[in-house]
Amino acid sequence: MVNLLGPRRPGGRLTCLDADRHGPVEARLRALAELVRRDRLRSPAGLEAEAIDGLEVELEELAASPSQVAALALLEAIDGLRFEACERTSLDPIERLRSTTPLAGGDYVCHRPGRSLSTGEAEIASRGYFDVQDRPPIASWIGVLASQPARAAEDDEGAIIAWVAAGDLVRARAGCEACESGALRLLADLAPEAHRQLRALEFAIWPEGPRTV
Repeated sequence: MVNLLGPRRPGGRLTCLDADRHGPVEARLRALAELVRRDRLRSPAGLEAEAIDGLEVELEELAASPSQVAALALLEAIDGLRFEACERTSLDPIERLRSTTPLAGGDYVCHRPGRSLSTGEAEIASRGYFDVQDRPPIASWIGVLASQPARAAEDDEGAIIAWVAAGDLVRARAGCEACESGALRLLADLAPEAHRQLRALEFAIWPEGPRTV
């Protein structure tokens, strides 16, 4: 797989994410920025449809038996789809991703598959942004929340962090509020330190770009 990263950032492991260093997370954010720029993330023929169709078995396994291992393996499979989509152009992929604009105004949610009751409240409240299993769009998943003593319940295994575009934030917040099982939370509410670390990484990638606070 081609290296889609710009210059490597100092700092080593992102302690908010399990088994991820800056490199993979930075590559995911850059790939998302490129897919948003090209309207390839959630269009009818975009990456979201490919992810749902191509990873159906893996998604069902994660929902049935959440774990860090299953979640990380699924993220790697999503990475493959994202990077392949980014390469479907005549431009050099490294230069293209270096020149992308920041994911301006977006934010992050956390999906805990072990808590989903699949009753559809979040799907209805978010007007389809979340699905019936309380999942954010698959193509926007960027990491797995690290386990911490204060959040050590079994149903937190494999908690997924997903990016939410600015235009979808109102719908996403409504879905989180309607999800009484706790399967969906804004990352800033569930894990403020993880949210802070991701914002710092955004700034390291796009120091000149706009972002929410």
